Amino acid sequence: WTAVYFLITDRSMKQKLSLFIFLLLLAMCGATAQNMPTQSISLRLGVPVGFTYKVYTGKKEGFEFGIGGASPYWASHYYINSFNNFSKYKNYKYIDHSVQSTIYLQGRYLKDFQIPTSGMVGQLNWYCGAGAVLKIARLEYTYTNIDAVPPTQRDQHTDIDFGPEAILGMEYWLEDTPFSFYGEGSAMIELFDRIGGKA
Repeated sequence: WTAVYFLITDRSMKQKLSLFIFLLLLAMCGATAQNMPTQSISLRLGVPVGFTYKVYTGKKEGFEFGIGGASPYWASHYYINSFNNFSKYKNYKYIDHSVQSTIYLQGRYLKDFQIPTSGMVGQLNWYCGAGAVLKIARLEYTYTNIDAVPPTQRDQHTDIDFGPEAILGMEYWLEDTPFSFYGEGSAMIELFDRIGGKA
């Protein structure tokens, strides 16, 4: 799955363009001129950055599955707090960390509600839903252990976060096209590694 997300960074421009056209054609095949899609593929910007695939089970509801990643500089304080909470690093002094890779997997159920508009070209909806998020990050901690030689040590750590997610967003479908634009916010309750919340 990681290779799918990082594909565009390791291929030539011609291959990037081919991938984009392929995804675009898939998205167009899943929608009709009446903006009543049966499936769709979208590019997600934000955290995570990646792709989502949505299957519509009815006119106003569907399931969405996503894969993506995040910048190695995102949530820096979260990883520092994690270091201070892990028993394996007890009595060690944090120095630094570097995130080597991050992957997000998401599964959601979403329900749409049409917003009545007059004189607007296209269709405006708001939607809400619930789902689950799995995040796997590979990182390296640098810390001080006064009982070791040398005292500065490094340790590879895999950070796994999982928990339920609540979603609220808005989507605008262009008139007589299979394209839409959307913006959303979500909040996740982390069940492990640590109990907490993220938005």
